[in-house]
Amino acid sequence: MNIRIGFVVRLIMAILLTLSVAAFTYAAEKPKPKQKLMDNYIAVFDVETTGKIDSDIARPLTESIRRELVMSKKYEVIDRGNMNKILGEQKFQMSGCVSGQCIVEAGQLLGAGKIIAGSVSLVGKTYYLTLSLINVETGKIENVSEDECECRVDDLIKSSKRLVKKLLGESVPEAPTITASGKREEQEKIATERFTFKNGIIEDSKLALQWVPAPSWDMNHYEAGEYVQKLSLNGGGWRLPTRAELKSLYDKSKPGNADTVFGVGDKWVWTSELDGSSNAWYFYFAGGSERMNARAPSYYYGYRVLPVRSRR
Repeated sequence: MNIRIGFVVRLIMAILLTLSVAAFTYAAEKPKPKQKLMDNYIAVFDVETTGKIDSDIARPLTESIRRELVMSKKYEVIDRGNMNKILGEQKFQMSGCVSGQCIVEAGQLLGAGKIIAGSVSLVGKTYYLTLSLINVETGKIENVSEDECECRVDDLIKSSKRLVKKLLGESVPEAPTITASGKREEQEKIATERFTFKNGIIEDSKLALQWVPAPSWDMNHYEAGEYVQKLSLNGGGWRLPTRAELKSLYDKSKPGNADTVFGVGDKWVWTSELDGSSNAWYFYFAGGSERMNARAPSYYYGYRVLPVRSRR
């Protein structure tokens, strides 16, 4: 009898232990609830600087964009201090976070409905500033605005304010190019015999095309397509290039294997050509080869877009 009672007790204890372990495992594996996104909240991420531009420019540019948003009264703007605090508590590392996917993940942690990401590059003596408005829930680029400025840094701040207004859909008169000497004149620079660089557009005499220098952040193929559709520079109508068009730019004798005005360096550049519905071709400027990848790969560091259109 005692043996039977002892067996029953051990059986009950084993069952209780199993249930306890299962409950603990469920609690540990239970997914954390997603942060509720507030549509009227917007976060501004530091402007990325590329090339020879002093990284110290990024901070005042970013703050200028944030102030202009506050003054617009269209969004509740998350200040830098709170952004750093929230992301720090989540142990989210912003250093090296340049891909669209990474930035969207940061926006989700902040609970923002919209985010603004941007970049500034220098070609010759002209700064090119680009801002993108991104929907955090969908990850899609809703609007893109660009400006150019052959100017001092303080005039670049004014350029950032104009871009915010454009991004919000406000009417802003196009400012003439401002030179470092203070004169207002049309900026024109001959890059090579084939390419003429004028008003932010690269004229391609060989293929009768117009190109725009690549933005300095990474994106998947879907984001690249949205970017060119939203690009309104000089009347819009931009598209993704074909493999043949990109291959024509490849030149081993040039720094980065392409003319320096394109800003592609050793990057992978998306093309318009698909293989099925989920794969797309891209051109690899580091080796001059054509390759294929998923349109939305889990890892797409170094994938860029080079907008193009027929000459007008």
